[in-house]
Amino acid sequence: MSKKFSTKLKEGNWVDWEDGVKIRLRPFPMSKVNMSGDNISSETTQEMFNYCIVDWEGIVDDDDKPIKCNKEMKIYIYDHFLEFVKFIMESLTNLMAEGRELKN
Repeated sequence: MSKKFSTKLKEGNWVDWEDGVKIRLRPFPMSKVNMSGDNISSETTQEMFNYCIVDWEGIVDDDDKPIKCNKEMKIYIYDHFLEFVKFIMESLTNLMAEGRELKN
């Protein structure tokens, strides 16, 4: 008998948000989680956000130009768009709890 563990999780899975926005997410390695009691530090949360978002589609600026999925823009979005951050964190919580690929 054997138990299969997916090694494809690190590549990430696409999840749909609203208005056609898609985000490719991968789980955050548990070995990097910095917890104090039941709380995760804000630095760890920001690091999670940056690491776990592999790519996105449909996120545009005020001129409808695609915003690049890079560390600078991920941190900018993390700092200014709480609704999106909540969606990402909930999706990551589900992904890590399930221990398998997200299904749309």
